[in-house]
Amino acid sequence: MERLTKSNKAKQPPITDWNVYKKRHNIAEGQRIFICSNAYKPLIEELERRGWHRNKDRKSSIFHLKYVILESESSMMTDLKPFQMVNHFLGNNLIV
Repeated sequence: MERLTKSNKAKQPPITDWNVYKKRHNIAEGQRIFICSNAYKPLIEELERRGWHRNKDRKSSIFHLKYVILESESSMMTDLKPFQMVNHFLGNNLIV
């Protein structure tokens, strides 16, 4: 019997349905979800301390707050829901 490792496990497709994500990750009703670059450790620790759930898939559309380094990591900003926030806005790299 072959042992499964991270390298040979089949990669699961990203979850795009909020209800499926919440059920799979056992997220309580009203609990907030965030995505954050590893560079912001203090922010990650504080949000987790306050009960937020961290979604580690930086390409996911499942979040209330997305805090990333580059605007390109916020690629789906044009499809944000009214309750979603991102720390970038379209064209912010053009401001001089």
